[in-house]
Amino acid sequence: MIATFHAAPARAGEAQCPSVWPPRAPVSATSELDAEHLLLLRDIGMPEAAQSAPSPLAISPDGKRVAFFVTQASLAANDYCDTLVVLDLSTKSAPRALDSGGHRILAEEALRGVRRESGVPDINRPAWSPDGRSLAYRKRGGGRTQVWRVDIAGGSARQVTSSPQDVEGVQWSADGATLLYAVRPGRSDLEAERNAEAAQGYLYDARVLPHVGAEPQLPEVLSQAIMTVPASGGLAAEATAAQVSEFSPLAPLGASDLGPVGDSRGWRAGADAVDNSYFAARRLWAETPAGRRIVCAMEACTGKLAAVIWSGGQVLFLRREGWARETSAFYAWSPDTGTMRLLKRTADRLTGCIGVRVGVLCLSEASRQPRRLVTIDVRRGGERVLFDPNPELAGLVLPKVERLRWRNSLGLEAWGDLVLPKGKPPASGWPLVVVQYRSSGFLRGGVGDEYPIFPLAARGIAVLSFERPDFDTRANGVDGLVAAVYKDWADRRSVHESLMTGLDLVLARGDIDGRRLGLSGLSDGAMTTRYALIHAPDRFLAAAISTCGLEPYSVMVDGGIAQADWFRSFGFPPSSQPDAGFWKPMSLTLNAATIRTPLLMQISDDEYHQALGAFTALREHGKPVEMYVFPGEHHTKWQPVHRAAIYSRNLDWFAFWLQGRVDPDPVKAAQYRRWSALKTSGGTPIASGP
Repeated sequence: MIATFHAAPARAGEAQCPSVWPPRAPVSATSELDAEHLLLLRDIGMPEAAQSAPSPLAISPDGKRVAFFVTQASLAANDYCDTLVVLDLSTKSAPRALDSGGHRILAEEALRGVRRESGVPDINRPAWSPDGRSLAYRKRGGGRTQVWRVDIAGGSARQVTSSPQDVEGVQWSADGATLLYAVRPGRSDLEAERNAEAAQGYLYDARVLPHVGAEPQLPEVLSQAIMTVPASGGLAAEATAAQVSEFSPLAPLGASDLGPVGDSRGWRAGADAVDNSYFAARRLWAETPAGRRIVCAMEACTGKLAAVIWSGGQVLFLRREGWARETSAFYAWSPDTGTMRLLKRTADRLTGCIGVRVGVLCLSEASRQPRRLVTIDVRRGGERVLFDPNPELAGLVLPKVERLRWRNSLGLEAWGDLVLPKGKPPASGWPLVVVQYRSSGFLRGGVGDEYPIFPLAARGIAVLSFERPDFDTRANGVDGLVAAVYKDWADRRSVHESLMTGLDLVLARGDIDGRRLGLSGLSDGAMTTRYALIHAPDRFLAAAISTCGLEPYSVMVDGGIAQADWFRSFGFPPSSQPDAGFWKPMSLTLNAATIRTPLLMQISDDEYHQALGAFTALREHGKPVEMYVFPGEHHTKWQPVHRAAIYSRNLDWFAFWLQGRVDPDPVKAAQYRRWSALKTSGGTPIASGP
């Protein structure tokens, strides 16, 4: 049985989420997945399956229920609705929605000594009370993230804290009488100091990121304090040393659930890095109650490990393996006997896995299957779907997806998911767009989710969803990785060669038109796109990028003092001593005269300054280029209204250049007048209207 929903009644004074509960009516069995389906997809956990993060699932103390948030975009509110859900694992009853509303909680990122919003959602895992009768969780409203509580049996959710700082984590005390929560009290003082500094002018130093704004950013190191509040509400107080020792914060985004974790016997297990390299493999270990460590020597115990779980006296661990680690495999290791067995190996992407009495709970998705909650039987390895947050999409007609695999000359493995439109290809073959740079799980719109894959296919454009090869380095730490990656632009050359190899493999099939290729990407994918426009100027008929930051001026000036010093430590030339030879292989600005591909830029307002050099150079050389700037956005754009606009424009852009199609919608008439002028004149008009 696949569970559907029982919705909680709407409560006065809270944000409404009409699109989440109940699900929409099932779609027609002949319908194709369109941009609206992607925009309104319900999620559990991080939107991108390739993103490492703590599990969003919380198991009850008795192991019989699981709680989590289901998230869906609201175009009307230009925000996301979080719905708190509880699912009984011991029965076939439908999950219940206990609370909904609030605003998206964005994670902060550390960037060269400062901290700032990233645009990526933070993991919001609810916390069970010790008696299993209540849940505590974070909810954002009124410009602050606070602790809320709801009783499982029913009743209204209620706010428990009134913290002057955002709450970053919450859990219950062992006796259930108190809630512990984490804040950063120094933030308020630093913000007040910054406001006072404004009256005298901001000192331009390493705190300032010019592309973000003139206001100094807060420091990366900002101490965290643990506070307490009665579980029923009341006055907050600083936690005692004993209470602080009880608090176990979630691992940060980018980290996997690798322990240490314990079982009821007092054993512990975890996975440690085998060396100091940035992408070091992890090796599994267990520790007896007496403290004796047992390191697993079997081959499967070392590698790209993604989760470590105790279950029935065994250590269950999830391993990424196979070609370019495309496969998810669960193993069971018995450290006391030294035996191991494979439980399950699947091409599906498994994330967020936790141990429960009935086995293992995971979030599972595949290229043509959105995320679902499944249970894996630890005895037989069988999988059963417990909950599908998007049941109405089951009838959609999705195009064929074929996985292609190849190596570049360095021997680095890569893959691409080739998505073909339905029906027979045109005599000349399908046009094709490359979407980057990860292709794990359900195919949405690449990293950053801006290039909608299935809607492109529905318009008659094939897509190669490109999983880039690994970095060819064993360098230590972030600095070592960056130095190795940028030395002679080695990583860019490796990825470019892999991309070209993959395209040659696709074109050899005979059903793709090699004269009508498009290329797209954000972040690393945008760098791959820019590099390809320079080094394969006749290969692509159209391109689109979502960031454009690695240019001579942007690196040394727009990024601020800290970024300039950081890049100079890796051998990048200073702005006062321009080195065209260094930048020529990578810079759109220096290669603008030879760029032939029409380029669409859709960039956040805190990064578009870094794109102005390339945009201006292309425009001065009469090249077809257009740029849009999205306010209130970051490296990863999060606002649903903006994603809808980006989806629509990217679809229109590639249809226009690769297929010669024009949407007759009168609202888009000005857009097509500009693009037609770019096509006929070969460059950007000097005077362009809105």
